[in-house]
Amino acid sequence: MDIGKHKIKLIIFDMDGLMFDTEKLIYKSWKESCKKYKQNLSDKIFIESIGLNRKRTIEVYKKYYDSSFPYEEIIDETMKIFENLIRSEGVPLKEGLLELLEYIKEKKLKIALATSTKRKRTELMLDLSGTGKYFDVVTCGDEIINGKPDPEIFLETAKN
Repeated sequence: MDIGKHKIKLIIFDMDGLMFDTEKLIYKSWKESCKKYKQNLSDKIFIESIGLNRKRTIEVYKKYYDSSFPYEEIIDETMKIFENLIRSEGVPLKEGLLELLEYIKEKKLKIALATSTKRKRTELMLDLSGTGKYFDVVTCGDEIINGKPDPEIFLETAKN
């Protein structure tokens, strides 16, 4: 497929928020886990941490909470709640996703996924949504050093 003078060889997708409408589920999961640990979560802090890997998320939370905040425990609990939600409710697809993926495959273009999400959870979400078959390359947040907004994940994905 040509766009102007350039031939497109690869299309790289992000997962949460672009392919899957997971932000409401992850917000619900954060709220539940913070409540369990008797902590308050403001919308501001949640919004600031959307799409970040675990390390960067903890950095955001450390700006607002002292050392008594149980970062690791709350993140672990949040992910457990989130995984239970997607197993019971399904992975909410963004409108038009399947049609777009089909169209790209019909054009015989390579499709890659670059996500901050860990490999295990990514594979679960791709499996539950039935979208894993479309991707030629998948790069996950636990396979790189520098998380978004650093471009490392996209550069690594394009290289592969």
